[in-house]
Amino acid sequence: MSTLRYSRPRALLHWGSALVILWASVSGFTNALGSFLAKAGHLALYIATALVLVTGVLMMDRPIDLFGLASLPQPFTEPLLIEFFNRSHRAFCILLALLVAGHIGAVALHHLGGQPVLARMKP
Repeated sequence: MSTLRYSRPRALLHWGSALVILWASVSGFTNALGSFLAKAGHLALYIATALVLVTGVLMMDRPIDLFGLASLPQPFTEPLLIEFFNRSHRAFCILLALLVAGHIGAVALHHLGGQPVLARMKP
């Protein structure tokens, strides 16, 4: 193996290229991960919303009034099932609240970073 050193321009070019490659790799992975996290976050919001609605109906201990237009029968009469869905409903409500708070935080971070994502939601 040779003990000769690279010239200063070659060494600067080497390390400059290394920094550009590292920067491109990190920013590319960060961008891809951010897009994956956004999709996963939205999916989690939709699933949590559905779970809140379904468990809210299943926990009812009386017939369900549909805005005075109709009435659905009480889904379950077994107290253990009603209690299970009541506890599940409360847990999913907390999860949904946390997801909504995270969603609002992400929108605020994007806005502060110069990406007005909220403007895309205007009618």
